[in-house]
Amino acid sequence: MSYLLLVVMAVLPALTGHDWLERRAYLMGTTLSIRVAATDRSAAADAIEHAFDEVALWEDRLSTWRPDTELSLLNAASPGNPVSLSQGVTEALYEARRWSIRTEHAFDPTVGALIDAWSLRDSEGVVEPTASVLDSALAASGFRHFHIDSVAGRGTRLHPDAWLDAGAFGKGLALRAARRVLEDEGISRAILDFGGQVLVLGPPPFDEPWVISVAHPERRHDPVLTLSLQPGQSAATTSISERRAEVEGRQVGHVLDPRRALHT
Repeated sequence: MSYLLLVVMAVLPALTGHDWLERRAYLMGTTLSIRVAATDRSAAADAIEHAFDEVALWEDRLSTWRPDTELSLLNAASPGNPVSLSQGVTEALYEARRWSIRTEHAFDPTVGALIDAWSLRDSEGVVEPTASVLDSALAASGFRHFHIDSVAGRGTRLHPDAWLDAGAFGKGLALRAARRVLEDEGISRAILDFGGQVLVLGPPPFDEPWVISVAHPERRHDPVLTLSLQPGQSAATTSISERRAEVEGRQVGHVLDPRRALHT
């Protein structure tokens, strides 16, 4: 795999009492930092590199910024024409659909039409869509516009304006896969920081829970609260500290409410 490795230190809790090894890589449009408790530094370094490889594999499957990934090919397919999907991607989409149902569609990656309506990927910047444009975008959103066949290993888009975006679940899925790689290679303690999403593995190096700082939504270097995580848990945040635009004099971010087509 080819990706940019960085050697600067991540902003993570101070870890003492063990020999810790850290590496950073640029993946999925942000920086992934993996720090592990290393009894064998060479083996730990290999485990981290293999975890990076696993994340890169998921980027190759799920990125919607590249035209050659499985998700992009599904999004570009003519309605009714099936596209081959790997077992991992079909399982990921089934899981995403389950969470969409459980959250009453507050989480829903089928927001491509809404992203288009707000011009979130347009180089010209965000625009305020009309009510009719939002209505059309809402009508083109929802998993009902996709048929995923895990037995045949394929997916079919059913609406010409519908498309899936992995921004709300891709990093979490990749982190989970990276954790499995680390565990399989004997890593029992680690902290993974993936551009706003943190996952902890094993017990912390002190007799307290893992404590993660949460930054101010507009000032990323200003912590405003802390979260306590148990081993195996993960927490994710998002804000407008780095991604925002101005629409009619007001600052808006990149988060969509798929239930009401609102943009915040």
